[in-house]
Amino acid sequence: MSRFRAEVEPGWDLDAWRRLARAGLCAGIAPEDIDWDGDAQATLLAAPDLVAAPATFPAPQVPSALFELAAAVLCHRDPQRHALLYRIAWRIAQGEKHLLSRVTDADVRRASELAKAVGRDTHKMKAFVRFREVPGETDAFIAWFEPAHQIVDRVAPFFARRFAGMRWAILTPDRSVAWDGTALAFGPGGQRSDAPADDAREDLWRTYYAHIFNPARLNPRMMRQEMPQKYWKHLPEAQLLPELIRTAGQRVREMQEREAQAPRRRIPKRRARTRPGMKTSRKTPDSCHVTRPDAAGTISARPPTLPDPAMTDSLASLRADFEARSRRSLSLPIAGLIVWAAAGAFGWNLTDRSAALLLVIATGAIFPIAMLVARIRGEQVLSNVNPLGRLMGLCVVMVNLLWALHVPLLVHAPEYVPLSLGLGLGLHWMVYSWIVGHPVGHIHAIVRTVALSAAWWLAPEHRLSACAAAVVLAYVISIAMMATRPIPAAVAADAR
Repeated sequence: MSRFRAEVEPGWDLDAWRRLARAGLCAGIAPEDIDWDGDAQATLLAAPDLVAAPATFPAPQVPSALFELAAAVLCHRDPQRHALLYRIAWRIAQGEKHLLSRVTDADVRRASELAKAVGRDTHKMKAFVRFREVPGETDAFIAWFEPAHQIVDRVAPFFARRFAGMRWAILTPDRSVAWDGTALAFGPGGQRSDAPADDAREDLWRTYYAHIFNPARLNPRMMRQEMPQKYWKHLPEAQLLPELIRTAGQRVREMQEREAQAPRRRIPKRRARTRPGMKTSRKTPDSCHVTRPDAAGTISARPPTLPDPAMTDSLASLRADFEARSRRSLSLPIAGLIVWAAAGAFGWNLTDRSAALLLVIATGAIFPIAMLVARIRGEQVLSNVNPLGRLMGLCVVMVNLLWALHVPLLVHAPEYVPLSLGLGLGLHWMVYSWIVGHPVGHIHAIVRTVALSAAWWLAPEHRLSACAAAVVLAYVISIAMMATRPIPAAVAADAR
């Protein structure tokens, strides 16, 4: 078969390559019979153009993923990229429908490598392009950049969206693009001298960068990995990096030796807004409730019931509010202790199925009993006002979703129900431990899991009672820790 030549112009254009590839596939021309872009294998005689090849087959169906891959690969500078993509398209048309999903295939792997290289180059261009103001013009900027691959057309829409309100141009050695506020215009490449060398704003930017540079977080290896030195010539702040890196150690030592200073800026208290004719409240502006003085004569204040916006919902303030609302969160452990103790006592001589049924009914009463205890103690464990309270509520929902497991076990394997309920109903303790910043939940979960597993294996004739004893043990330990664990003084005073 005669050979054909194919030249993609411009080399990164997907439509140009797709037009040639479709012509070759419709003509049934194998990859080895096409010379792409002056391939070294080209014959000395002039070969006919691939577009002129007569079509003998209908256009094949290829997955859209191929064109997504091709759009990236075509931007690479590899001279074999056009032939590689046609070879993949040919194989798909010949019946390898799932070729792109075979990541171990040599052609697919090579195309993926080229696409990833283009992706990295695209990311670097988005990050490291720096515009400079054009002297003598208003709101006009030019940037010079040297990408590793031919990605200007691929990246230009990003800059049009990002800087839609200003007129700009990006120059590269191969290609240029300009934005006038309405449309992109592409042109030939330029030289670095075509872009301004500097502008007045860069001095201000360097000053700002030097002040926000944190020497304590310096990681030169990571810096060079994320910002390779070949891009430093495009960055005004890069001129400062050698000196900042050299002096980082000394600056860190000075920071460590410096005495702590109170913050200079204080957030003013918010004043309550009132309308004409409205009575003002006698409460303090920040709704902070003052409590009695302690032994040292210091007056403490209870955290506001609703976190003030000035507190910015910090974790510490949210935990303090949760503690003030939950009053040590004893209602659920007390309810669990009552139910599991009763179930263990009544289930001593029951069969596995009867014991499992008793436990299912009994554990369903934990939540109502807990709500009753909470009302008596004044707890608001599942309050929707505090995000941590909402998180605790979601944990209760999560635990109850496991009934989709408990019910089938009750029907088909009732001997497993004490174990599944014992473990499932204790999952929220790990999250509770994080909420209050205390290891009580971790200890409960570990003790409960180990004791339950041992009881289930060691007492096969009385599994319900044995597992109930294990859970009661975990509850007793946890309630003792929760009742005596230290909490913020202001919260404790309010709780009394």
